[in-house]
Amino acid sequence: MMYSKRKTLIILFLLCAVVLSGCATVLNAGHQRVRVTGSDNAEHVAVEVITSDETYYEELPTTILALPTHSGVRIKIVDPCYQKTEIPLPQTISIFFWGNFFFLPGFAVDILNGRCWSYTNSFIVPLTKKETCN
Repeated sequence: MMYSKRKTLIILFLLCAVVLSGCATVLNAGHQRVRVTGSDNAEHVAVEVITSDETYYEELPTTILALPTHSGVRIKIVDPCYQKTEIPLPQTISIFFWGNFFFLPGFAVDILNGRCWSYTNSFIVPLTKKETCN
């Protein structure tokens, strides 16, 4: 009888370790806001925002709401007066990810679900205006 109780406690502990781990998953779980502007401070520059959830059109400057994921966010310049480029939004490792140092299963949880990443609060998209546009 004691063996099955001990086995149950070990299974419960391991289950709690996985479920309750992942500091970045818990603390960095929602959408992050990123203010995106153009390098020449131009307004009404058409861009396509590509996230892991959806693709939509915006005009610079704008604020993007994005989940931190492995695939990240890409910004594609689609305005006819600017050179067509696609730029990934830079990601860094979330400060919350390092909280897993004290609880190692959290490293695996955060890495597997992509919540170990974080975006900066603002990003400047390099723009090159075509000579044919004024």
